[in-house]
Amino acid sequence: MSGIRTRLPRARRRVLAGALVWVVLVFGGLLVLVDHASAPGAAALAPVRWPGDSVLARDDRRPTLVALLHPKCPCSRATAVELQRLVARLPHRLAIDIVLLQPAAGEEPWNDSAMRASLAGLPDVHVYGDPGGVESTRFGARTSGQLLLYDSGGALRFAGGITPARAHEGDTYGADAIVDAVLSARDVDGVDPHMATSPVFGCSLGTAPSGRAAGRAAS
Repeated sequence: MSGIRTRLPRARRRVLAGALVWVVLVFGGLLVLVDHASAPGAAALAPVRWPGDSVLARDDRRPTLVALLHPKCPCSRATAVELQRLVARLPHRLAIDIVLLQPAAGEEPWNDSAMRASLAGLPDVHVYGDPGGVESTRFGARTSGQLLLYDSGGALRFAGGITPARAHEGDTYGADAIVDAVLSARDVDGVDPHMATSPVFGCSLGTAPSGRAAGRAAS
């Protein structure tokens, strides 16, 4: 019996130590996940005027919202959902150009059909493929989920994201700022001193801002 009595406390200590290590690992893992989800990506260095060499269609009668997404980024799905909500808040009040990053010529293609179909069904939306990130570079976008709002005169009014965290949906200041900018219907000449910005949560687009974007949005 004495042998059993001396072994039991050691076994219990090992169990307790193992449980403590497990709790620490789980808690540490949760902290890493929370930190990653709440860490914004690199903001766009966007041109303050609509780039003249872009192939995207800009509406000269109402604001145009440019959304730049990486189809393989899981965070893009949350942005797509929030775009649907935004369209419902602003029926026929803005045009939307959605840019889906694609591999450069010669690289293995991606399957973005599901995301393309869900977004193409929205009213007033045009969906563009972006092989090699040419348009993403023109607009200085660096993170999937980057949105840029240009007024009918081609001036930048908003630069940011509309999700509260990576791969999370919900109300954000960014979406409210877009609504306010659209409803104000105010064109500006050059840089708008009241231009709104918000964090962008998503994967890297792997693109470098264009050096031709003279006068850039604050990052």
